[in-house]
Amino acid sequence: MSVTWHDLLSRVDHLRSAEAFNRVQNFVNLNGLHQSRQKPDVNNAAEVLSLWQIRCKNTAITGVAIPGAPELIRNLTQMPPDAEIEQYGFTGEKLAGSIFIKRQTGEFLGDTIVERRPKSQEMLQLEAELLQPSRKSA
Repeated sequence: MSVTWHDLLSRVDHLRSAEAFNRVQNFVNLNGLHQSRQKPDVNNAAEVLSLWQIRCKNTAITGVAIPGAPELIRNLTQMPPDAEIEQYGFTGEKLAGSIFIKRQTGEFLGDTIVERRPKSQEMLQLEAELLQPSRKSA
């Protein structure tokens, strides 16, 4: 089953009067975004928190902030570690992002969105090395 923008907005419809609904609505209205997967990824809060803490630490190295990440981390620290989190990923030519919702209640936990950038020469070289067949498999 594929998730549509309408489905996502319906998922958080009970938040209509809250700022959270407006955040999701604004995300949905960004031109050129499409879902990156047919279904949301579902992970527990501890896993999602760990991943986003690492991503935020990496921003100190790259110098590229991830809007929404600090708020998402703050909200995830309030969740039980085993709470199921739905992550709806979206991508476009210029932007990529995700919306995070607590599966059991539909509570909006946050969103992240970044401007897509060309890969650095170092990243292209690293990918080439990692994707090169090893001598064992050749």
